[in-house]
Amino acid sequence: MRACLDAGAAGYLGKGVLPEELWRAVRTVALGGRSVEPMLQARLDLHIAGADAEAEIRAQLLAGRRGNVLRLLLEGHSPAEIAATLPITKKHVDKKIAEIKTLLGVDTPIRIYRLCRELGLVDD
Repeated sequence: MRACLDAGAAGYLGKGVLPEELWRAVRTVALGGRSVEPMLQARLDLHIAGADAEAEIRAQLLAGRRGNVLRLLLEGHSPAEIAATLPITKKHVDKKIAEIKTLLGVDTPIRIYRLCRELGLVDD
């Protein structure tokens, strides 16, 4: 992916992209922009940043209440279940999940899982 983008590609999407994401990417590129699937962009950013940045992201993800929420989320618990387990409000859980998504540059729980697996935070 990096080689394609370095060679001048205006976008890069994985094979599992949804039709509406494909359409959005085509429009963005047609208007002169760049479109890279968020999960792939996050991987690229981590690769470019190197091992030190990965260690920093791991530390931020696992710190305090955010780490507790992430561990339970990676085990497959819903936000409501996490709130009951910790115990904190669901609103607080949602806030921590939003922080995790921002740190990782992703927008869905499955993408959180995939990137955490790449960071070595999930055992297969």
